[in-house]
Amino acid sequence: MKNHTSKEMRSLADMPKLVILLEILGFGLLVLAYLSITNSIMLSPLLMTTEAHIAMILFGIGCLIPAAIHIIWRAIYHLSFLGIDHKDVSKAHQFTADEEKTK
Repeated sequence: MKNHTSKEMRSLADMPKLVILLEILGFGLLVLAYLSITNSIMLSPLLMTTEAHIAMILFGIGCLIPAAIHIIWRAIYHLSFLGIDHKDVSKAHQFTADEEKTK
């Protein structure tokens, strides 16, 4: 098994199962809304209204938001230029870096 460094991209399969299920539900709602708007499939009269189409689109996008937040949070967490990379810097390294700046 390979050890992943912080520079490598991680797989999206390590996302929480709930987030993956919400993403599948969101894509399903968006596809269902698209197919019902274009009259490719016929749903019950209650779901063929404009309000139902808007609700399906909004719920579909709402279900995709947790996955987007998870991916962005994981990417930001490993950015070193923000100062949140959680790496311990030794005192000797800081001291030599300060001396090099004064030269």
